[in-house]
Amino acid sequence: MNLHVHLHHDTRLDEILSAVRLLLAKENQMDADLQAIITQAKANTDAEAAANAALIALFTKLTVALAGSGPISAADRAALQDTVKSMSDSANALAAAIVANTPSQ
Repeated sequence: MNLHVHLHHDTRLDEILSAVRLLLAKENQMDADLQAIITQAKANTDAEAAANAALIALFTKLTVALAGSGPISAADRAALQDTVKSMSDSANALAAAIVANTPSQ
């Protein structure tokens, strides 16, 4: 009995395997990119929250100072009031931006 074995090499299978490997590599890169974006977004959110807290604290201190009866000129009082209003507006805008850009869960 003679037994002949002949294997046919189909290059299409190699092409498919190559494409699958390429897709897996791209998926891994996308996972890494997504994780980097998540990490950066958290850092940004933390920084924005800290900046907002600092603005609110300074705003509160300026408001208390303006309410006092210390020796402050009318011009200085007006300048401080403008600063307080500007800081309040900035804090409100930052808070609104944080809320607007925070995805709902």
